[in-house]
Amino acid sequence: KEKPARDVYIVFDGDEEETSEGINKFVKKCQIENPQFIAIEPSDTQVLIAQRAIVKFKITTFGVSQHSSKATPEVNDKYNAIHKMGKIMVALEKDAEILAKEQDPLMGTHTQNFGIISGGTAHNVVPQSCSLVMHRRLLPMRDATKELQEVKKIVRQVDSQASVELIGPPELGFKTSDTSVFAKQVLDITVKTLQKAKFGIFIAWSEAGATSAKGESIIMGPGSIQQAHRANEFVSAQELFRYVDIFRNIIEQVAL
Repeated sequence: KEKPARDVYIVFDGDEEETSEGINKFVKKCQIENPQFIAIEPSDTQVLIAQRAIVKFKITTFGVSQHSSKATPEVNDKYNAIHKMGKIMVALEKDAEILAKEQDPLMGTHTQNFGIISGGTAHNVVPQSCSLVMHRRLLPMRDATKELQEVKKIVRQVDSQASVELIGPPELGFKTSDTSVFAKQVLDITVKTLQKAKFGIFIAWSEAGATSAKGESIIMGPGSIQQAHRANEFVSAQELFRYVDIFRNIIEQVAL
């Protein structure tokens, strides 16, 4: 209905769920002056201004396969890969307790999850290998690109022979100030259609972590993250059309 006060670009990119190759290429090539970004994700009627980074690791310990009748405490310390991994997990949990003392009033704290563990071949065989897949979700105050070195340091203090590697590049977090003129304008526009709208955080991950390296970023869109990654994932038609109006108004009205 009205000519936008600013140029508006719609970016369609590929591989969002794995390597984010599309958005990373866009960010590197983006020559737009002073851009602001909206990552369209299910936001539960909120305007989301922050998310934690995600760093994924695979840790592997190595031992020597032998009969379990030899599994004295000394043998386990030296040759039992699962035994070694247990000690590493204890050390990582202690570090996570220290990390949990760092707080953000909006996002809470850092988290750590041991997601997959595998090792051994039989109950009566000392296992020669064990692997753990884990991730940490980090507040923006902590540099996600340096987390590999931090985890390596903890692991190697327990077992100098253990392997620690990243699973894909770090998925970056971000935090846009709630005093941002851009974010406040978007919220004011959204409230006119969704009266309960407010600032919040994204509990999952989005490409706003990548775009925040170029300019202020927020996350918003129809649907709920509670329905994400399920067989019956859906967005109600009513909410979808409400967001058509919201985005039209953002395009027409936001001016910085």
